Amino acid sequence: AKSWLVLSIILAPLLVSTFSGSLRRGSELLLTNFSLKQLETIKDIQYLTPLPSILTRLFINKYTFSLKLFLDHYLGYFNPSFWFISGAGATSYSNLPDFGLIFPFLIAPILAGLYYLLIKKPKFLGVISLWLLISPIPAALTKDGYHAHRAILMMGLAEIIAAIGIYYLTQIFAKHAKTVLVIFLLFSFISLASFFHQWLVVYPISHPYGM
Repeated sequence: AKSWLVLSIILAPLLVSTFSGSLRRGSELLLTNFSLKQLETIKDIQYLTPLPSILTRLFINKYTFSLKLFLDHYLGYFNPSFWFISGAGATSYSNLPDFGLIFPFLIAPILAGLYYLLIKKPKFLGVISLWLLISPIPAALTKDGYHAHRAILMMGLAEIIAAIGIYYLTQIFAKHAKTVLVIFLLFSFISLASFFHQWLVVYPISHPYGM
């Protein structure tokens, strides 16, 4: 009886959201929910393609168009510029313009972490690989790519890999491990100071509607 009670409590928010329309809102964001412009684009491509009508409809249709959009969005979430430089390029939902999701100084430890995983092949490499491949899928299924909030499933993985990289670097430079950590702490402080300056001083003035 207690287990059913716990299960009911866990499922209650899902049931509420179902009847409140949240799931319907989610379906509106799917890339398969085409706009009129996208439907016209598909028709134009079908019309201009010099293939027989049967082949045209076989290779150019809503399904192939959806697949292309999905692949474009999926691969877009592996774009280094999105993560370290430009971010989502949006100013809504409190996104900082021209500000990556990860501080640039973490490029080195992330690369070191990836190198460590490939060379050492730890037992949890399978979990990391599966996480890396699956995490962009929900975001890639939505209409627009490069969405910072929808990349949240990948953030934890990036942080874990960066932590592994910092550990690996301290092992390589064992004699100077403290110096390595101090350098990372210094860059962390500078990056955080820059972020909070943009967030608290610049952004409310330059993009107040985004707040």
